[in-house]
Amino acid sequence: MEAQFTISLGQAHYRKGDKAYGGNLMNKAVEIAPTEKFKTVMRAIRATIVKPVPGRPGA
Repeated sequence: MEAQFTISLGQAHYRKGDKAYGGNLMNKAVEIAPTEKFKTVMRAIRATIVKPVPGRPGA
């Protein structure tokens, strides 16, 4: 559960303009994810925030 909260907090900071802190939190979420599958999900979430897909909300 901690990884989900950490990734969400990172997303919020990143989108509010504190990209360095938000990015660090999202990286931490990947590190603390309990399984490799969950780490993959955290990486995918981070990627959609850091490099949004053109034409999608938030891009």
